[in-house]
Amino acid sequence: NMYPECHLYGTGAMTIRYGWKEQQYPQHINPFYSEWYWDAIVLGSTYDGLGYRDPYNLAKWQSYLCKSWTVGTWFDSKAGATKSKVTVTLRSDIKFHDGTPMTIADVIFSLVEAGPLLLAKGYQPPWWWPTGELVKSLSIVDPCTVEILYDVYSFLVESWTLGGFYIVPKHIWKPIIEYSNPNPP
Repeated sequence: NMYPECHLYGTGAMTIRYGWKEQQYPQHINPFYSEWYWDAIVLGSTYDGLGYRDPYNLAKWQSYLCKSWTVGTWFDSKAGATKSKVTVTLRSDIKFHDGTPMTIADVIFSLVEAGPLLLAKGYQPPWWWPTGELVKSLSIVDPCTVEILYDVYSFLVESWTLGGFYIVPKHIWKPIIEYSNPNPP
């Protein structure tokens, strides 16, 4: 829905305008620090997750930025417990607004690297950090596939992985976190 009428894609230098009846909105148009429903509405039009819930069957997830995913288990021999894992294969045709291809590095940065980087710089972690903290390890299987081992066994891993965080462009947000203010007033 974010393209001009009669066009399948954006037409170049486009501006998205939103209006609120309250002057204090939006609180943060920042993918890491959205607080309110309306912030999330705007950000959901700007950033995407790996998948989305089927609006006609909320129990079913649909692929969006990923081509496919599988949910399974792995055995943590140190803990002596079975835990959850999700393997995600990205679509290879996804590009950010500047034309840079989305990669596994962007997924990993968004899920597990941005939070510790923000904390190290004295900022709060992103709103999805509780999910990132549950990741035991990530393994890059191939340039489009990552296996995520969670440190828990939960039926929620599919929703955490597909819709539980925004994919942000690492090449844009990592320098902002490292050298600027990722949370301006």
